Amino acid sequence: MSAITVLGIPAEVYRYGTMFSWFAVSYTIVALVTANVFVPVFYNLGISSTYEVRCKYFVLQLRFLHVLVRTVARTSSIGGLYVCSGGLDILKITKLH
Repeated sequence: MSAITVLGIPAEVYRYGTMFSWFAVSYTIVALVTANVFVPVFYNLGISSTYEVRCKYFVLQLRFLHVLVRTVARTSSIGGLYVCSGGLDILKITKLH
């Protein structure tokens, strides 16, 4: 559980009320579809993760491009937020400056 989850869920419930409960409904549907569609396909292919699909079926150049794009996207967009939000929570709660 990340600091974004700890801060975000109460804020979402406060702002939107019980409409946030639709998240639980959609999450349940996604879990059921995943269990009944993707897991049998992965089992029949003899793989256990999407990373194995990438390694098995894509050429080296595409794998490298995927890693590069994912790294840039993670570090430039929300990576800093993941790191800073936990520290900001602690500072706010303990009133350390």
